[in-house]
Amino acid sequence: MATLSSLKNNRLFIIMMGKPLSGKSVLASQFPSPWFIDLDFQLGSINAAKNKMNLDFDFDVTQLNEEETTDEDFVKLCGKATAKQSAWRKTKKLSEVLSRKMPQDSTLILDGLSRSGESLHAHLKKITGHTPLQIQDWGTFLDEMTALCDIFTSPNAKPNVILIAHEAIIQNKVTGAIEKTLYVAGKSAYRLPSLCNEFWYLTQTARKIGGVNKSVRTLQTHGDRMLTAGSRSWMEDVENPTYEKIKPFLENTVGRKLPPPTWTPEEE
Repeated sequence: MATLSSLKNNRLFIIMMGKPLSGKSVLASQFPSPWFIDLDFQLGSINAAKNKMNLDFDFDVTQLNEEETTDEDFVKLCGKATAKQSAWRKTKKLSEVLSRKMPQDSTLILDGLSRSGESLHAHLKKITGHTPLQIQDWGTFLDEMTALCDIFTSPNAKPNVILIAHEAIIQNKVTGAIEKTLYVAGKSAYRLPSLCNEFWYLTQTARKIGGVNKSVRTLQTHGDRMLTAGSRSWMEDVENPTYEKIKPFLENTVGRKLPPPTWTPEEE
């Protein structure tokens, strides 16, 4: 029989949510050996940080949309037939292949979850012919989004996973409360956070420091009246977060040492 001390989460499965330009992709890129499945085509901020700090680092990126994918690495991994399919099917297939092939403690990053939901929506409209989607189609939508997460949590999967998502402000139809939640359609906004072991909210605010207005980012790991965030690593909120700062908490979660960062921003 297992004891409490022997029960560890084998891998990290993180959902990181926030407004555009809050630094989600930049933070994710610092994790060990990242590979981006890029649906948003918005990784310029990482290059900007790289050039500003004169840093030498690189990582793998596969960009996917509804057009035929000509990326040679994608074709080699997933096949020519898959390259002609919908963005949703390409995302799902590449996620499955990389989850098996990437080594332990590397980082598979889906950027972003919100765009993949839009791709799934378009895919279902095409295969069902329903515009708008019908009630039964939304059940399929939830099943498909859950199946994507099942790929990342499968016993055969090896890398740690980060899903990057935009936020939405909605009114709960039952309670009337205003909530911050994932920008993804249907019940997936409530279902997906329950499948991960870290659900973070990254914010950016202006603050006067030494008489100068500066941008301060905060990684929120605790919920508030509008948000149900959560961290199984018992990590407190982190100001100007970097992978180096949060690494000790994540190591406690997985029960082993993790590799060093791919890069670390300079402290201002």
